[in-house]
Amino acid sequence: MTTHHALPTRSAPRLPRRARAVLLTLATTGTALGVAAAEAGGQTTDPAVAPTTGQTGAADSTPPRVTPHLPSAIVGYGLELRPFTGALVPTGKQNDLLTSAVLVGGQLGWQFHPNFALTGSFGWSPSKDRTTEFPGTAFYTGRQERVDVFQYDLGLEARLPIATTASWTATPYVGLGGGGRSYRYRDLSNAGTQTNALGYGALGLNLAPRATPIGLRLEARDNVSAFKGLHGEYTNSTARNDVQFTAGLTYRF
Repeated sequence: MTTHHALPTRSAPRLPRRARAVLLTLATTGTALGVAAAEAGGQTTDPAVAPTTGQTGAADSTPPRVTPHLPSAIVGYGLELRPFTGALVPTGKQNDLLTSAVLVGGQLGWQFHPNFALTGSFGWSPSKDRTTEFPGTAFYTGRQERVDVFQYDLGLEARLPIATTASWTATPYVGLGGGGRSYRYRDLSNAGTQTNALGYGALGLNLAPRATPIGLRLEARDNVSAFKGLHGEYTNSTARNDVQFTAGLTYRF
């Protein structure tokens, strides 16, 4: 009778406890990194260029393009067309000569940088000469004669765009420029047109809804002119001052 002896069995080798801990840590860390990468990729990847699958179902090897986040608060460069209306207010000695009057006109601007723009303006104001109603003056008529005041200038603006709300943008600005000022009596044929040099400083605010070409502009100007009189009666020019306040509707294109 043959006796069979069972072969001794050997248990599978076990990793040391420290090695098992290291492997468990690596696996956990890899899983967490994979989840984080998937979530980040879903937020920053442009859907228009997401990886595509071919017939075999394999993902395209081209890496997805990440689209940078650009603020939509500021409308970029371009031309600006702006009709405006307001008031022309003479000050000091100029107020003794001319009355305050309505001011209407237009502006054409070019924003060549987010913070800088060139603005050309033309304005007309129907003022009056206070002195013509008094006897002894050069053009005495017994009434205040109407004087058309024309202004044309070009200036540089420094702007600071600020996104105030989710739908509106405010852009305060300062400006400096120069040009000319012409005076012409409307009803006196024997008085010619007098033109003087002019400089100005401006302070204003542009308001515009996001993603639209329409905006509102509020501006205050301080004008200084080299005045020689309404009909050239002064031998030497003298500095005269007036201020203007305007509101305009901007169209950008």
